[in-house]
Amino acid sequence: MAAPHRPRPASKADHYHAVERVLDQSQHHQRRLLSVTGKLAGLMSWLAFDTRRPALAHDYLDVGVAAADQAGDQRLSVYLAAARNRIATLTDDHASILDAALDALARAHGRPGRRLAAWVFAIQARGHAGLGHLREAEAALAASETAMANSHDDEPDLAFLDPARLRALAHARRADRSALVATHAQRVGKVEHALAGAATR
Repeated sequence: MAAPHRPRPASKADHYHAVERVLDQSQHHQRRLLSVTGKLAGLMSWLAFDTRRPALAHDYLDVGVAAADQAGDQRLSVYLAAARNRIATLTDDHASILDAALDALARAHGRPGRRLAAWVFAIQARGHAGLGHLREAEAALAASETAMANSHDDEPDLAFLDPARLRALAHARRADRSALVATHAQRVGKVEHALAGAATR
């Protein structure tokens, strides 16, 4: 009669690999929890913004960005960093609007995906335009339009940015550019007129 089969005693390597699997699962769950925390912080920021508490809205975005970074969720980090522009728009702080876009682009290594790219480049264009950086604003708008043309409808959190809204934004920014160019031309004309008058004295 054959002896009953006895399971092989677990070796130290078996124990190590078992612990390793548990740790891997734990890290995966931790990353998911951090990502969810980042998304919830983003939602709380919207709520604070809608109830006219911009400082709190900014704080929630800082929390969300930190959580997204810890989770390794690059897209969420880029989205929340760019969302900081909302607070800056309350006071027309164009430098901070531009900073939000540049921070988002840096987090995406200059290449945010699809519709997210269109949004970030549009924010960048707005910041540049507000600061009078006409050439840079035009380049950012062109990048935004190109990204939108190549985007898909699989980003529901960015459904608010549709081609019609982007065209409206582009039209407004180019109108701003035309107005700034006209103002600049008027100023140059006045300076030239004053110089001509001084030369005849």
